Amino acid sequence: MKVAYLLILKSNQYDSVYDKVISQVETWQSLGVDVKLFLITNEIVKHPNVEVISPSFTWSLARKLKQVIDCFSPDIIYHRMWVLPTLLVPLFFSNYKLVAELNTDTDAEIKLQRSSSLKGFITYVYNLVTKPFYHRCLSAVVSVTKELSTSVSVGNVAIVPNSIDIEGFKYRKEVNSSLSILFVGTPGLMWHGLDILNQLAKATNGTLQFHVVGMERDVLSDPAENIHFHGYLPMDEYADIAKRCSVGMGTLALHRKGMKEACPLKVREYLAAGLPVILPYEETAFLDEEPSWILKINSSQDVLDSKTITNVVKFTQKVQKVVVEQHDVARFIDSHQIERKRVAFMKTLMGIE
Repeated sequence: MKVAYLLILKSNQYDSVYDKVISQVETWQSLGVDVKLFLITNEIVKHPNVEVISPSFTWSLARKLKQVIDCFSPDIIYHRMWVLPTLLVPLFFSNYKLVAELNTDTDAEIKLQRSSSLKGFITYVYNLVTKPFYHRCLSAVVSVTKELSTSVSVGNVAIVPNSIDIEGFKYRKEVNSSLSILFVGTPGLMWHGLDILNQLAKATNGTLQFHVVGMERDVLSDPAENIHFHGYLPMDEYADIAKRCSVGMGTLALHRKGMKEACPLKVREYLAAGLPVILPYEETAFLDEEPSWILKINSSQDVLDSKTITNVVKFTQKVQKVVVEQHDVARFIDSHQIERKRVAFMKTLMGIE
């Protein structure tokens, strides 16, 4: 089976996505798949399985992409699903099977941001018009959660959560960590719930410290004294901060998108580093099992109740010195186990046993 993986990388702030995709590509290759990543970016990337394509005018880029993919001649074109990428349109009229990986509720995100800017409104309208055509052109969708799998009008859907290469992860939690919570987020995404994290920080000031990576202090009008903002940093630079934290915190306001379930990369990174995690939503990896090193809390509203705050403090104190062993998390998130399911699904599409 031959697979062309298409990824548009607009900013180096999304290095977690690139790391995830490279891990997928390398794992698929180890499972016998002939795979190449076609990466559209201005970044300099050197990898034997990556062909870099510099961004250019849309239709010129679309023609160039089709040319290089035709030269590779894959069975499947795999890509991350968003609004209809115009550069894919020429490929719709080829014999390749198009498989999209669904990582988020696109409609909900676009609807939330449609009034924030003219670009947000144009994206919203564009998606309304093009979505039916886009879905008809897809051979299959791989959804990262059960909940998301119901949001697409495509007949062939598999559920395979996000994965991460835990063996090669870049840092490990220190046993002598401080009583603190790590939160990795992105500015402008209201479902990350930084305002709710701020509530939690104010309620636990004097007990807990919070380290926020990916955002600056000015994203909050009245930040708590015990929140430390580090801005955007690549993982190599924020690793020293992260490994001294007790736990990692997941997304706090998924309800703002009308969702209850997720499997974000940042939580897989926390776990790969040995950090216990606090999950304010249903995590796909732990729907059927709740290990002692995770705490599920109810964050279905914009205000945390006192019981939840107390539970967060007690859990953080309990696991302050706990480093989650890699072999304990492998069956939940490791790419070498999870990606077998994705490859098996694509082989089924090709009629390969």
